[in-house]
Amino acid sequence: MYLHLVLVTKYRRRVLTVAAVDRCREILADTAAAWGCSVLESEGEADHVHVLLEVLPRVRPNVRLEDAAYPRLPSRGGGLRGKFGHHTHT
Repeated sequence: MYLHLVLVTKYRRRVLTVAAVDRCREILADTAAAWGCSVLESEGEADHVHVLLEVLPRVRPNVRLEDAAYPRLPSRGGGLRGKFGHHTHT
């Protein structure tokens, strides 16, 4: 089964730097490996990241995405905002 995931910044603001997109790819690759899945393609721009995953039929995407997102929320000390929050694009 394939899953096309698009991660979009709030209000499509252009805030993702090349380093932030690369870090997002690393996080996604690590998360996919933990799920037993694989990232087939990924690319990003300043306001979004596309990921094509090959997932096992037993993987429930809605549950897995929640598991992946919540530990990385800024309020919990992780994620992209804490590391790249000072970067802005206009």
